[in-house]
Amino acid sequence: MSDTCDQLDTCGLPCPAEWTPKADLVEVYGVAVIVSIAFFVSIGVATIFLIKGKVENFFVGGRSLPLFVIALTLASQSIDSNATLGNADLAYKFHYWDGAVLPMGLGLSLVINGLFIARHINEAQCLTLPDFYGKAWGPAVEVLVSLLTCISFICLLAGNLVGLSIIIRFLFGGELATSVFIAGIVTMIYTGAGGLLSVAYTGAFFPATLLRVSPIV
Repeated sequence: MSDTCDQLDTCGLPCPAEWTPKADLVEVYGVAVIVSIAFFVSIGVATIFLIKGKVENFFVGGRSLPLFVIALTLASQSIDSNATLGNADLAYKFHYWDGAVLPMGLGLSLVINGLFIARHINEAQCLTLPDFYGKAWGPAVEVLVSLLTCISFICLLAGNLVGLSIIIRFLFGGELATSVFIAGIVTMIYTGAGGLLSVAYTGAFFPATLLRVSPIV
């Protein structure tokens, strides 16, 4: 490997170390990723049978999700591609705290929401966060919160789609736009099938699966 590279010359960052995979990227790692995606998508799609034609089930999981599902789902929110790949990427390129703010911010937001907001939203029997603010402060605030929520979640979704697309490109090659499109289609299939229920149950299985396979990896 050359002693110089763009990131060293431009940013003063060490050049990437040589890395040789222990197994074939496509035949081993690629197959594992595809099987994992298929597994979680299947869980998400299967939750369509729990919707039973009720809007409340789709948007808020019927307000009756088991505690262990909620706990595991909330835990999985802090280990998405934004908080893992994004954390490592930002910390490497800039500074430790540039990466650390992602998981710290996610965790802190969950704590703040649980302590100060969640109970009131549940008591108000709202389907969405803007509904809650609309009931409390009127339609103007509801529209404003809707816009802010959409913008923030578009940014969050974009980060997660890019994270998944990076893995797809690393294993199979191809263009970034194509990988993002594939990631978007996969996400749309399982979230569109079961709404919050699909997100909750796939989120519950994710950390449980991660804990089981981490010692093997």
